[in-house]
Amino acid sequence: MIKLKELRIQSGLTQKKVAEKLGIAYKNYNTYELGRAMPDIETLIKIANFYHVSLDYLCGNDFHRVELGFLTDTKEAIVKAVKELNDVQSDKALSYICGLLGKTDTDFK
Repeated sequence: MIKLKELRIQSGLTQKKVAEKLGIAYKNYNTYELGRAMPDIETLIKIANFYHVSLDYLCGNDFHRVELGFLTDTKEAIVKAVKELNDVQSDKALSYICGLLGKTDTDFK
């Protein structure tokens, strides 16, 4: 669980505070973060939800990172709307965003 320490530090929290917010013993959280034990699936889900990441990301797959909890309400709404676009609409949306930012689509791929 290498990602736990990284996520906790990014959140500016102590191990004790995270354990408290998750409703688990500090000793357990500490062993998870150190990689000495693995949490059960229910605890993994709690941790992923707490940090607003997917289980894939939590377990080391960077490609599936989800950070909706760290976005403003407007940006979160945009991400949710993008999920409903078809391929043609997605291409148009990316072109529009690139125009707003003065970038090309290759900057995001």
